[in-house]
Amino acid sequence: MIDWSATAAWVTLALTLVISIVSPVISTYLSNKFQLKIREYEKSEKEVEQHYLEKREILQGFISNTGKLLNRRDSDSLKDCGEHFYLVYTYLPKEHWNKIDLLHQHIQNVDYASAQTLLLEVSKVIAELLEESDRTNQLIKSI
Repeated sequence: MIDWSATAAWVTLALTLVISIVSPVISTYLSNKFQLKIREYEKSEKEVEQHYLEKREILQGFISNTGKLLNRRDSDSLKDCGEHFYLVYTYLPKEHWNKIDLLHQHIQNVDYASAQTLLLEVSKVIAELLEESDRTNQLIKSI
């Protein structure tokens, strides 16, 4: 005949031992998986923020340096303007590229009055774009 009290004690001991070994393993696995997701999210957030900062720097540099060129009209201003001028295409929507092309033509033709008028127009487009990007960036940070 089987002694059920001794068997129950051994079964309980074995079950307790298995649970005490398996539980920390599962807990560690789940914790590590969660930490990995957090790191991936933080990396993604940093990439978005870095892109936003680069975009802001290029667009503001474009406005600033082109404005300097149109007001100073010297070789240093031309050099500074050239550093940002073509980069603006990477951050400006395609529907506004024709304005940048026209602005470039006015500068090449030394038609600074028309260039200044067009720069004001382009600056407003860029300001809206930066404001929109800023709102999106703030939403990402608040999540």
